[in-house]
Amino acid sequence: MSSPQGGDALANTRRLVKQTGLLISSGVVSYGGQLLLYVVLARVLGTSGFGAWALAFALARTIGPLGILGADWIVLRQASFYQGKGDDARFRRTLYLGFALSAVALTVVGGGLVAAASLIAREVFEDPSIAPLLRLTGITAPLMGIQQIMLAGTQAFKSMREVALLRNLLRPLARVIFVSAAVILVSTEFSAYVGLTIAEAVIAVASVYALNRRIPILGPTKSVDHRDLIKFALPAWGTRALTTSHRDIYSILVGSLAALASTGIFVASQQVAGVSTTIIFAMNQVYAPMGSDLYLQGRASELEGLFKSIAKWSFTLGFPLFCFQIGFPKEILTLFGKSFVEQSFILVFLSVGNLLSFGTGPSTTTLLIAGRARMTLINNISTIGGEVILAIWLIPAYGLLGAGIARVIGVSVNNLIRVIQVRVILGFWPYRLDYWKPLVAGLASLGLAKLVIPVTGLGLRPVTAVAAALVIGVSYVGLVLILRLSDEDKMAINALTGRLRRKGQTN
Repeated sequence: MSSPQGGDALANTRRLVKQTGLLISSGVVSYGGQLLLYVVLARVLGTSGFGAWALAFALARTIGPLGILGADWIVLRQASFYQGKGDDARFRRTLYLGFALSAVALTVVGGGLVAAASLIAREVFEDPSIAPLLRLTGITAPLMGIQQIMLAGTQAFKSMREVALLRNLLRPLARVIFVSAAVILVSTEFSAYVGLTIAEAVIAVASVYALNRRIPILGPTKSVDHRDLIKFALPAWGTRALTTSHRDIYSILVGSLAALASTGIFVASQQVAGVSTTIIFAMNQVYAPMGSDLYLQGRASELEGLFKSIAKWSFTLGFPLFCFQIGFPKEILTLFGKSFVEQSFILVFLSVGNLLSFGTGPSTTTLLIAGRARMTLINNISTIGGEVILAIWLIPAYGLLGAGIARVIGVSVNNLIRVIQVRVILGFWPYRLDYWKPLVAGLASLGLAKLVIPVTGLGLRPVTAVAAALVIGVSYVGLVLILRLSDEDKMAINALTGRLRRKGQTN
């Protein structure tokens, strides 16, 4: 007979899996839409044109998190607590505080970029032609910041429906529709970026509407401790800004220190490698409000169980993708065009870096949940700062190879520090004995694919990558089943499939 505590832990895991399953399934659509958009732009604009568009897009995704000054974490962490208590008035006041913090900063940063676009294009990127894209970025970035705050408000209700619908379904659909339409009308990177700006405006309006359906944004409020929330928000802002912009920093560095064509190859490879980070991001979105609630209530053992569950499942889902990416990088990049294949080694480096991320569990989120925002900020400043210094040193001499080396070193140090800190502060590791099962299944599946694919004679084409993915995917699932699922694995699968079974029975 299980203990009440054990039952609570399983209930938390079941809830985690259900909500994460919703995000991952919708995230597949999001990832597919983004991949489709990149493929279309890469083939229409070429490596240099796509590189210019991707560089401006990377700047927008970097500026957005910087401009909101931690407002999303204020809403996600503290408003989640007020929502659990049914205190709508303080929830609303917390939301207003987030607006106040971010509104001025987003306006100043965006306006500054619009004003300085020509100077930045000439002096930093040594390409005056991208100045119009930078001006549009000054408009696009604040729209992304608004989206992030609104969606954090919906996450405070411990439901991922709005995030799944808006971020993972509507946003990629809007981007594909508006950007593709713009490129059809005028096949230039500027036209494509106008389409992107329109898409972001549509999503910003939809996110405000979604939160207002959860709780009327206008209404009565009660006082909250502004000073304490801001004290938490500022270091959390630095951590979130550095974490979310980490992937885009390299796109910007490559664009400023190497050719725009190199930026195009880097961004295409990053999009492929990023499929595993999509899984981590989905799990962290569910884990953050749940973990915050458990920590603030003092339910430490349940928090540990949830932490280990998310670490195990992120590795189980991410490892076969890693095997596919390092085994068939050239075949994968043929999807974007032949000119993207020449430096396919960057995909291998990026995949190794992502392995070190999803292989260490949600350590950063856990430190933030525990109120160690300043510590995580120091972690990010020191490790990412060192990583950027390495990149500035290596990229001019070695190009994309230098970027790959700096990336792997930085990610290794960053994640190792976080895992040790979680162990020292909270007393638990992400790892369990059953990690060997996905590890063995993944390596065996990769070996099988490397034997089978050359025999098919498909050559260096996108269809070869599809065939390799099928071999690895099918054999991986089969081997994991042969190695036997744990009770928790079975419960998680039942949680994911139960809703589908119930729907089937009612039809």
